[in-house]
Amino acid sequence: MNTSLRALVCCFLIGLLWSGSGWAQHQLGHPQTLVLGVAALRDQARLEERFQPLVAYLNEQLEDQALQLKVLSPSEIWQALQRHELDFVVTDPVNFIALSEHNAMSSPLVTLVMQEAGEAVEAQGGVMLQAADQEPFTDLKELKEATLAIAGRNFLGGYLAQARSLQEAGLDVSELNWLDVGPSYEAVVEAVLAGRADVGFIRTGVMERLVDEGWVEAERLRVVNAQDMPGFPYQVSTRLYPQWPLVTLPQVRDEVARKVASVLLALDAENPVVQQAGLAGFNVPSDYSVIERDMRRLQIPPFNTPQQVSWVEIWYSYQWQILILTAFVVLVVVLLVFSLVLNRRLALSREHLEKIAHYDLLTGLPNYHLLSRRLQEATQVAWETGRSLAVCYMDLDNFKQLNDHYGHGLGDELLLSLAQRLQQEIDASETLARVSGDEFALVLTDLHPSESDGRIKQLMQSLHQPLVLSKTTTEVSASLGITLFPLDRSDPDTLLRHASEAMFRAKSLGKNRYYYFDADLDREQQGLRDRLQRLQEALEAEEFLLYYQPKVDLRTQEVLGVEALIRWQHPEEGLLPPGAFLPDIEASELENPLGNWVISQALSQLNAWHEAGLQIRVSVNISASHLLTTGFATQLEVLLAEYPDLDPGYLEIEVLETAALGSLDEGRQILEACHRLGVKISLDDFGTGYSSLAYFRNLPVDILKIDQSFVRDMLEDREDRSIVESVVRLAAAFNRQVIAEGVETLEHAEALLELGCFQAQGYGIARPLPAEEILDWTRNWEEEPSFTS
Repeated sequence: MNTSLRALVCCFLIGLLWSGSGWAQHQLGHPQTLVLGVAALRDQARLEERFQPLVAYLNEQLEDQALQLKVLSPSEIWQALQRHELDFVVTDPVNFIALSEHNAMSSPLVTLVMQEAGEAVEAQGGVMLQAADQEPFTDLKELKEATLAIAGRNFLGGYLAQARSLQEAGLDVSELNWLDVGPSYEAVVEAVLAGRADVGFIRTGVMERLVDEGWVEAERLRVVNAQDMPGFPYQVSTRLYPQWPLVTLPQVRDEVARKVASVLLALDAENPVVQQAGLAGFNVPSDYSVIERDMRRLQIPPFNTPQQVSWVEIWYSYQWQILILTAFVVLVVVLLVFSLVLNRRLALSREHLEKIAHYDLLTGLPNYHLLSRRLQEATQVAWETGRSLAVCYMDLDNFKQLNDHYGHGLGDELLLSLAQRLQQEIDASETLARVSGDEFALVLTDLHPSESDGRIKQLMQSLHQPLVLSKTTTEVSASLGITLFPLDRSDPDTLLRHASEAMFRAKSLGKNRYYYFDADLDREQQGLRDRLQRLQEALEAEEFLLYYQPKVDLRTQEVLGVEALIRWQHPEEGLLPPGAFLPDIEASELENPLGNWVISQALSQLNAWHEAGLQIRVSVNISASHLLTTGFATQLEVLLAEYPDLDPGYLEIEVLETAALGSLDEGRQILEACHRLGVKISLDDFGTGYSSLAYFRNLPVDILKIDQSFVRDMLEDREDRSIVESVVRLAAAFNRQVIAEGVETLEHAEALLELGCFQAQGYGIARPLPAEEILDWTRNWEEEPSFTS
């Protein structure tokens, strides 16, 4: 017995030495093998043939790693994850959420863009079909008694999307009549056409594919609950959800994950390996939390019942521990070796969590938390050594426009390239951090105050060098704010805030420059905050009121309407004009509430005038940022609904030309939404912006308002008169009304009539009046109009 035990011990030691030798050889020279698992719902061989060129391409791009492809069924993916055999996973969104519930998985690296029938499809949804010869379902609640054919309950586009829509319509999904025809969308359509089911659920794109293949005629089917999704190539009955994600496992190093993401995001639809995989490219990762929420609401596994753990799952989850426990009886050495391996894994996990907590995932730079800690240490060293340090806050100029133009993928590539360049400009003891979005912070140490300017200029010069990206070469500029410690003896958070304030000052001075923080600027901003607080109190105390300036028809002398102009009835300073407080409100949190108050007050007064028999229009001025606020049109609809007897056409919204055109499609879409409510749109200060005829022609604008700067001087300045005449002709050519503001004399009115501009307002007609004086003024004007000088 003792001889057998000694022989067994020797065998274990020899095996241990052999495996240790192989591990050492691997660490010394062989590339690390990473495994990409791709979930296949059907035809695994075909999917492996499609993805193999993409894996080969990734292997060419990765230096120290070799990527291996495994195409597995969803159940095999689960088992492989339990055995820690996969490093990357590509699977459908529902399976991804289910896997994440029981496995340590990181957030998706990228989201796949599918290539279907020559179209790039970035999202998916569900389609509800019925036979065209059946009575149409006009309300989802009618499906309560219908038989619903599905291919299974683990499909996003074949079950989850439609079931969630039915649940939102008030139906209890568990009580509906389901017909599971097996994992085939063709079988679902066949069940509907054969009359075995009233409605069938399939993924978007399937119906169009079956029609193209001649499997079914489009006239035989009808889409239930059809949705209008502009830009989406397929018919759809539900909301849209993200496409498949590519996910990394925690053991993959951050630099490897970033490299894979960078390579994939750089691929476009024209690349052969992308086409071979049936894709149109890759996007930055989508938000999959909505899928998890819907799975929980529908109680889709694993969210249907408390988790039942089988002996098989325990074996897959703890097989190493079970083996170690068994081997412990035989040989204590095996347990010690395994303990070392386990400790190594725990150390790697801690290191990974540390990186997530303190480093930016895209650039690998320290994040705000690590920056604060390092700045605390740097200020302590500077104080003890008597040296200075510079805290710099940098924001890229016009990055949003560049990001919108080239796409988020190229925007991320630009940020990564810029971070690498700036990292080369600083010493090892200094810190470059990504604070958020396109904002970076730098801590430059061991400086003399006279040296800071040279370092900043060196950074600016480096920024101006062209950046060579995968699809273009571009140049960027930035605005920098700097504060110097210990000249600025503040704590780290305040130092960063001071540098940020200086950066905003640099932007206000024209961008592409740097600016040093000073106390006067800080006091100015504190004063602005105090004034905004007082204005907030004024709004709550109802100290604001509206004055109204009439608009008239110069031919008939008819009063057409009034423009609402805000005033502040200050308790100590009296009635204040808008110039005394509106500049402080612009771009502040108070701008939108005050704008909504103006609309509400104007509608209330307009309704009162109409009830009194005065049928005039009221126009209100809306700022650019208020107009572009999410939900502006919805809020306007709510305010209009408070006066159901009031025709919305009597309300006119005046927007600056730069507000309507500066945001291109965004501003246009909001104006169209307001137009659909019946509200008139006026383009204010026309001629001072930069509109093109091609774009202006399609704007939902009813009235052009000629800026008063041109009207006021048109009698003496030929150029101003020509501009006025051009705007009048432009309005006539595009069938728009035109009104001139700044009419101060009868001569102005006669000149405008001669040019064909018949609507006017200005001090020559009337100054802004309180609401209670408008009725009397209107009656006097229509009886005997008179111009004042």
